[in-house]
Amino acid sequence: MKRTRRNGADLTLYTAVLLLMTIGVVQVYSSSVFLADIRFAGEHAHYFIKQLLFSGIAVFAMLVFSAIDYRLYLKLLWPAVIVSLALLVVTMFMPEINGSSRWIKIGNYNLQPSEIFKYVMIVLLAGYLAGDGRVQRPQWYKYLVLFAVAAGMGLILLEPDLGTVVVLSAVAVGIMFVGGVSLRKVLLGCVSCALLGFTAVYHFGYKQGRILEYMDSIGDPLKGGYQVKQSILYIGSGGLFGKGIGRGAVKLFFLPEVHTDFIIANFAEEGGFIWVTIVLTLFFVIFWRGLRIASNSQDRFGFFLAFGITLILATSALINIAVTVNLIPTTGMPLPFISYGGSSLLISASAVGVLLNISRRRGRNIPLFEKHE
Repeated sequence: MKRTRRNGADLTLYTAVLLLMTIGVVQVYSSSVFLADIRFAGEHAHYFIKQLLFSGIAVFAMLVFSAIDYRLYLKLLWPAVIVSLALLVVTMFMPEINGSSRWIKIGNYNLQPSEIFKYVMIVLLAGYLAGDGRVQRPQWYKYLVLFAVAAGMGLILLEPDLGTVVVLSAVAVGIMFVGGVSLRKVLLGCVSCALLGFTAVYHFGYKQGRILEYMDSIGDPLKGGYQVKQSILYIGSGGLFGKGIGRGAVKLFFLPEVHTDFIIANFAEEGGFIWVTIVLTLFFVIFWRGLRIASNSQDRFGFFLAFGITLILATSALINIAVTVNLIPTTGMPLPFISYGGSSLLISASAVGVLLNISRRRGRNIPLFEKHE
């Protein structure tokens, strides 16, 4: 194996993630204190303690993955694909939570297999696109990769979870585009994803009510979904400097489950425009450092892996924030590193650990759009 420069991990990325996780722990406590007090008979710190535990485990996982050579994932790829697809199948038989079967209950905790499949898909596509001619693969291998990706997306759509499918589709198309796949095939993939979404919404009626509510809200701000209207109201009420941490009103049951998907509304009310700008800047730092790590990676697999992870984190954050200000219909997408939840936090932190490992092994710059069939 060729020699490469070994350097320290990207401390800028590491610091940005730690700051977001710290903000997340504080905001989970602030936004959930009254809800926890009612649900758990006076245990007002219930969600805070669990999020603090999740954060500690997530930091440990990030450090562990930062020490594992990322090239090892190619050897574990297909067992991981089979396991992730099997978990998605098991999810279909789990009890519904808020109208969806997205979680597998393990003791007192819920595992969300779609979060695992996100990154398994990235490794799968990165490994395929990284082929440089030295490894001759049979023609059917390409179709096996496409089948695995499509099967995973189909199972997630059946949960149902259209938001995650949108993220996966966008990331898959983005990776193929920079990987040099012909524009015709990329456009074909975009059209296929659009038709899949259209069929799910307008033929099977999935989330059709949310789409129609969103269309109504564009013409009349007084119409549309209750959650989004409340979110915009309290985001605007924060003003420039906010009302102060813990002094917001949105947590007083004006916005259901504000500690999860709409946590940015609580943060904007209490922290104001200044603190929201700081959070957005931290997400931009993650995006910038992720792309820099990708461009400085030692091989094509490292490039595509880093690019895919960065794209997933950035797209997830962008969709969550866009929902809270009514730029797109409600999707149920958590805000990475900040929203309450163990699966998303643990897996996102582990993915950042992979980025940190790639950053320690720098080599030649990888050309974008290198032709790949």
